[in-house]
Amino acid sequence: MIHWFIVFLLPPPENQNSQKKIEKLTEEIRIDNRNYYKYFFPTQVMTELIGMKILIVDDTPANIDVLRKILDIEGFKISIAMTGEKALALVGKSPPDLILLDVMMPGIDGFETCEKLKANPNTRDIPVIFVTAKTELQDIVRGFQVGSVDYIAKPFKREEVLSRVKS
Repeated sequence: MIHWFIVFLLPPPENQNSQKKIEKLTEEIRIDNRNYYKYFFPTQVMTELIGMKILIVDDTPANIDVLRKILDIEGFKISIAMTGEKALALVGKSPPDLILLDVMMPGIDGFETCEKLKANPNTRDIPVIFVTAKTELQDIVRGFQVGSVDYIAKPFKREEVLSRVKS
């Protein structure tokens, strides 16, 4: 038996095709004279992600705070490193399930940090998503070449971060 629970409320989709696809997983409700849809997901899918350990590596406290707020509310366990060197040390002691890694940091940058993670047999299978303001094509390509699984450009949006982290 699958149990269901509410994840979030959103305005109704504008597209009729989208409307039909989600009909069975939603319920329309009215709050403050506005229509919203409750989106339901099977607990067996969502509980696999709750408690997932995510390491945020960024040298800017404001970026860390925003990412932490986005991810905390979803039930992820967050750890933080403000340099590539600290990230490597932390991953060696307590490997996360996912790393969100900035590129531009003091000391070794995110590209070199990722290369070192992928060169180590104990950490090579940890997925890395770059979260960075470096959005030139050569930077994106280099990110994938050094082993990242995805690339999020700053400034980022909550929905994008969650979609990429959950996929």
